[in-house]
Amino acid sequence: MGKRGRKTVDDLRESIKKLTDGEARTLLLNLMYRLRHGKEATGIEQAELLRDLFSLFDEIIRYVNNVDHVETNYTAVHLVCGEAAAGSMKVGLGRANQVIGYPDFLQMGPIEQLHTEAGRVNRFEWLLDHLSDPDDYFQEEYRKKVAETLSQIQAIPSHAPIILWTAEDANEQTGLRFLLYLLRDKTNEIFLINATKAYQELYNTDEIQHFVQTDGIEPEKLAEIYQTKRGESPLTEQQRRALEHEWLVLSNSKGVARVWEDDQIAEVDEVYFDEVIKNAVSRLHAEQPQSDFIKAARVIGEVIGHIEQQIGDSFLEYRLRVLVYQGTLEIKGVPKTMGAYRVRLKEECGA
Repeated sequence: MGKRGRKTVDDLRESIKKLTDGEARTLLLNLMYRLRHGKEATGIEQAELLRDLFSLFDEIIRYVNNVDHVETNYTAVHLVCGEAAAGSMKVGLGRANQVIGYPDFLQMGPIEQLHTEAGRVNRFEWLLDHLSDPDDYFQEEYRKKVAETLSQIQAIPSHAPIILWTAEDANEQTGLRFLLYLLRDKTNEIFLINATKAYQELYNTDEIQHFVQTDGIEPEKLAEIYQTKRGESPLTEQQRRALEHEWLVLSNSKGVARVWEDDQIAEVDEVYFDEVIKNAVSRLHAEQPQSDFIKAARVIGEVIGHIEQQIGDSFLEYRLRVLVYQGTLEIKGVPKTMGAYRVRLKEECGA
């Protein structure tokens, strides 16, 4: 590597050191999200992915170079459900906008009374008991990050306009109602942006992009969406109270899985995706000379590629393990992470 390249890498290293751990993680998560969705892309799709990555690189450079110029008087506060989406917004919207990402994925897991401490403890214990946690995230970081986020929301100044972001999926629609309920005593003007619908309107796609969630939109496009939508009217008092009531209804449920259907959040049984998982294993078996063990991560990827809903891979991996425990699937390896074991349908096993 020449002098110029070495200097560039050193400059990048110094700039990245200015980021907080949370900012660095969200940017990395955003990058991994894009790479995961582009892993099997070919031809034109790969070229588009490469352009997106170069664009993301440029946005990150601009962001880290401005880290020292902290804005204390934010022009607006943006709230979204998810750290990856928050990371993209921080890069795209710039430091004049405060971005708060609620560090959770509310499509799965209990949300009963989540606006209370007892409800949050119940959710934490369920996540700890059911989902794989190889890096001890739930044990060491989850509750701390949730508490910090709640404090940030509580500290939003009364003069700041609040922009709530959502999308056409169960996670962000649930998050919208939850976050709005947390803001119920705030007198701030609150604006709503549906990233899925705004993306379609702005980029004139042929049909509603159900697969577009806020965390899947490039930072520069999030900025364009915000600029396009910022002149719209805030939620009325009636609209706010209606969504707050919807949260209270949701928070009385005891279910652990939700989908977005017919413009509504629908609670489903946790076995809802089991058949989809079994069908995915069956399809992958059909590609083999003879039915053999398949990496759990490959199965999860196959499932995600065949459903329109945005589903957490950790929840799907939990259901995959349940199918193993029930005897529907056989396992080879130790299920510490989805990359550590393989499965196959029991009825298709060889002699």
